[in-house]
Amino acid sequence: MPILLLHAHNDDIPLWMSFSALKWGGDIFGVTMLDSYVQPSRGFSGCDQRTRRDEDIEAFKVLGITPVFAGFRDDAPDWSDIAVWLSNFRKLHRFDQIYIPAIEEGGHVHHNRLGQIAGTLWPEATRCLSYTKAGKSRSDKQVPCNGEMIYRKMQALCFYKSQITIDGLGCAPHFIRDQYEYHQ
Repeated sequence: MPILLLHAHNDDIPLWMSFSALKWGGDIFGVTMLDSYVQPSRGFSGCDQRTRRDEDIEAFKVLGITPVFAGFRDDAPDWSDIAVWLSNFRKLHRFDQIYIPAIEEGGHVHHNRLGQIAGTLWPEATRCLSYTKAGKSRSDKQVPCNGEMIYRKMQALCFYKSQITIDGLGCAPHFIRDQYEYHQ
């Protein structure tokens, strides 16, 4: 049963899609659309594109996910090119389950834009909540999890050293707050 987890940034899957992946098992493909250029351009070293991809690769091993990197830049995403890439990807692959970012008021612009494009290509997809400026998003559709799933999620999160340890980056709170996952 092939499963698609489509997300914008490295670390999105472990943060808010890992329980969805782990509940199904099987052939799971995690497609990271954007590579990290914004953080280094703001003067944060140690969180470049190569480092962030390596973090994904290690975390995805724990979660049983095959990584796919689309290679678009996060500092100036060309959403038209991304839409074409996704359309071509859709023609080449069939999935039994598809998870995409939800469009959320006050949500991350990359998550919302990717969710909008992906939603037109895969209207049947499950929309995963992430976070907004107000904090972690929640709904009445909490993704069920068990102890093994929690353990594997926590293991995977530990690989994102660049996001957890770089002071001033602002990402560390995502790793210590409520780790439950929700669908729209």
